[in-house]
Amino acid sequence: MKPLVILAGPTAVGKTALSIKLAKKINGAVISADSMQVYKHMDIGSAKVMPEEMKGIPHYLINVLEPSEEFNIVRFQQMAKEALQQIYAAGQIPIIAGGTGFYIQSLLYDIDFSKEESDTAYRTELTAFAKEYGAHALHEKLKEIDPVSYETIHENNIKRVIRALEFYHQNHTPISAHNEKEHQKTSPYRFAYFVLTDEREKLYRRIDQRVDLMMEQGLLTEVKTLYDMRRKESALPSTTIIAMIRMIRSARLTTSFSKGTGNAGRWKNGRSRRTVCAFLIIIRSVRNLFKIWMQEAAAGRKNLLAAFFYDSYRKNL
Repeated sequence: MKPLVILAGPTAVGKTALSIKLAKKINGAVISADSMQVYKHMDIGSAKVMPEEMKGIPHYLINVLEPSEEFNIVRFQQMAKEALQQIYAAGQIPIIAGGTGFYIQSLLYDIDFSKEESDTAYRTELTAFAKEYGAHALHEKLKEIDPVSYETIHENNIKRVIRALEFYHQNHTPISAHNEKEHQKTSPYRFAYFVLTDEREKLYRRIDQRVDLMMEQGLLTEVKTLYDMRRKESALPSTTIIAMIRMIRSARLTTSFSKGTGNAGRWKNGRSRRTVCAFLIIIRSVRNLFKIWMQEAAAGRKNLLAAFFYDSYRKNL
């Protein structure tokens, strides 16, 4: 089995910096599982790692798609598997950094989402329905056909609600049942899964500092550029553009950048909280392995990767 390392955790916990340091230690390369950083023209708002920050470490799935191109779970799997092949061929260890547990798990256990592609006409119909009647009405459609997805998918996550409805329309079975079956798979990788975290107030403080820096770097200009691009495109905007449009709307209601930044900080903090909750489920399945590694590192430092994490945490990285 081939090795694979995953670094996950909430916004501003330090995944990017740690992934680069780890890659240097173990001859690794980084694959981003972030649905925002994959797009071009979204550098500031996505907190994208810049070439000068990569310090010579190869990075994949960053800055490769145009905003008009769709990026979904199937596309992510295809692109990530191609990146894995290149990394293994180069004799390196892949490090999955950032992103959502949904994307990471799909790659880690090679979950088959190919059946979800793609009834364009029905998807267009659902999209039009959501636009006319709202996210809540669309979400209610799940209640009878897939109560599990109804409970687990938030109504504001229109993209996933549509995917669940489309799957049932095509296959006459709930996507939740399909996913449960796929989750029984054994991973084809020899993996180490680390979920980074920190004290909540420290995270919030770093998030606020990050948003302040984004504003100084020209976030509003970037957002307005993307908004103009979106108006010229017939395709649906990516989730990143939607989030950035919200940022514009909140900024329009303010009389100063500081107040606008506060709104952005609160949105980021909320997103960070949801990320922590989502990864708690994953922590339960890997925490024993994590404890073993950390104990091994503290006791004898026999494991290079564990020793690296042990030293990093001691230095409050």
